[in-house]
Amino acid sequence: MAVEYADTGQDEQDLQAKIRTLLGAGTRYVWVVRLTGPRRVEVYEPHAPHHLAHPGQHLEAPGILDNPVPVEALYDPNAAHEIALRNLLQRRGYAHLDAVRKEGREAG
Repeated sequence: MAVEYADTGQDEQDLQAKIRTLLGAGTRYVWVVRLTGPRRVEVYEPHAPHHLAHPGQHLEAPGILDNPVPVEALYDPNAAHEIALRNLLQRRGYAHLDAVRKEGREAG
């Protein structure tokens, strides 16, 4: 899996060549986060036409990521922090922050 960020001044030919190289080398997903114009993510997969994901939608990478990723988490620090916290909690066996709070109240 690869995530690329495209902003003002991005050489589109170079970006498309890089996407082809990554997919040709076995990368299963390439997400291109577009930072100019309306925020969106272009999703590339081998042997499939690319598609767009917009704010309010979630991205999935089955077999690589356990949880869907909100589009906003790829460019909004607050959304990214929430996703990181969720993932850390899940590693410790908690579904969400409320489960940690509940355990603390019960133990406290």
